Amino acid sequence: MFRVLGFAAAIDENSAIAAGVEVFPIPASERVTITSSAAVIRNYVIYDGQGRMVRNGNVNMDRVVLERESMKAGNYYVELFFDEGSLTRKVILD
Repeated sequence: MFRVLGFAAAIDENSAIAAGVEVFPIPASERVTITSSAAVIRNYVIYDGQGRMVRNGNVNMDRVVLERESMKAGNYYVELFFDEGSLTRKVILD
């Protein structure tokens, strides 16, 4: 028997929230800025190209700056969480 403890809703890519999310610069060398004009970003999780979690954090703002720090060059995926659900954006570090 299974119990449902909770679920995360994905935000439709055509929604106002998804349309209001900007990620720049792409590709990035030192830092990536993510802004959201339609909703507050609650937290984020960064995954590498293999799907391993690299970093996470709480934001509770409409803007987050992600410093490269120890992340190597390559493709990463940032999952952003909002009150309304979550969405994922690709980030490229050179």
